[in-house]
Amino acid sequence: MKLKVRILLASIGILIVLLIANIFPTSVLGEQVVLNAGLPAFPPFAYPNPEKSTPGTIVSLYQMLEKETGYKFKIHFFPYARILNSLKDATLDVAIMFKNNSVKNDVRYIGKVSQSKVLILSTKGNKIQIYTDLYQFKRVAAIRKASYEARFDQDKKIKKYPVSNYLQSIEMLKLGRVDAAVGSQSGLQNAIDIQDINTVDWPPPFILGRKEWWLHLANNSKHQNLIPSLTRAVEKIYKPNLVYELYEQQIAAQNIN
Repeated sequence: MKLKVRILLASIGILIVLLIANIFPTSVLGEQVVLNAGLPAFPPFAYPNPEKSTPGTIVSLYQMLEKETGYKFKIHFFPYARILNSLKDATLDVAIMFKNNSVKNDVRYIGKVSQSKVLILSTKGNKIQIYTDLYQFKRVAAIRKASYEARFDQDKKIKKYPVSNYLQSIEMLKLGRVDAAVGSQSGLQNAIDIQDINTVDWPPPFILGRKEWWLHLANNSKHQNLIPSLTRAVEKIYKPNLVYELYEQQIAAQNIN
């Protein structure tokens, strides 16, 4: 009987330890958990320059997740295409980006943290009234391998010109090297602001749709046990327009400084 009691108590003890490990971050129990996170190094999502007073909107999201979980998100500034490949081979554990179905077999979609308007900008003489107007354009600048909207992403009739970032998209649009540029509202607006472009003569942007920002976790990451806590953290910080709100806050902070 005493042996059975000792076995029962030992089992209860193990169960309690497992429950504590799932409830509290590893930093409480011992060494802090470090997650390798991917992010393209261009504004307004990231400002790798340490002299910048604002970290960038997606960097801020990682900081919010750090606060909620106690985990460390070690950011690696990779080009977008490299982030996708790094999630496949688990060089990266996580990434916050528009939900991308090209890696659907390689990641777990933990949850959405925000959503953004996806716009297509064009210059004078290239007004977009309906989606099929895009078929008339010779080139539409789009970030290489980025996902914007299902129909647009798969549409072979639209001649997409791959670029590395929004600054390049807007510069090419300004110079007339492309007829239009697609992207998130905050990304395109920031590129316009940085280059101080007067868009008064540009047609109203065409709203392609809304796209959700999701936390992606690599299937081959060693941190699968963190899924419950990451899910709770994402649910806690979620706001529909969070990315754009962070962008406006950071622009305001830059103007004050």
